[in-house]
Amino acid sequence: MKPKVPKKREPIHLDVAKKVLGALDNPPKPKTVPSDYDRTLFKAHKQRNKKCGKTIPQLGTQQKVLDPLQLPRMPDLHKAELFAETELMLEQARGVEEDIPVTPVVAPYEHGKPFVTEEEEMTLGTQMFNLHKWYLRMSNDEMKILGVKYRDHDFFRGEDDFWVYFENLHHIYRRQALDVSVIPIWVL
Repeated sequence: MKPKVPKKREPIHLDVAKKVLGALDNPPKPKTVPSDYDRTLFKAHKQRNKKCGKTIPQLGTQQKVLDPLQLPRMPDLHKAELFAETELMLEQARGVEEDIPVTPVVAPYEHGKPFVTEEEEMTLGTQMFNLHKWYLRMSNDEMKILGVKYRDHDFFRGEDDFWVYFENLHHIYRRQALDVSVIPIWVL
């Protein structure tokens, strides 16, 4: 039951005290832990680089050497026989031509005219239908291009705008070859 006497403190060396105070003033930076998304990407990349099973031998490392392909020579045909065979093939081709379906001719772009027929308009999606109606309204006002503005989070290159000609929209509706400037529309 006797009260405890505290131990006598030992003096701390001056260099050690300076180090401790310096560490308290500048604590170490916290560790940055990657997010769950980054860790899953890292794991997937690690697994993709991992080789498993047999690898495909590269050119020059194959062990088997194959003989070159030997093709039998065709016998020489007389001109009359060759002509008869050619006529027979042409007759057969004429019979096949009747069975070949003919693709419809796509009408070229005309300003102010609809992109699609009324029957095709019924099958358009909601946004394509609205864009088509908007085009018909704007083409009556003598507009020929459409301004599209994109924001920084769309392409990560800052805000900007670009112009799309109505003719390019016609190509979209007709599923024809597109100009490079139209591709960002699909991304947006």
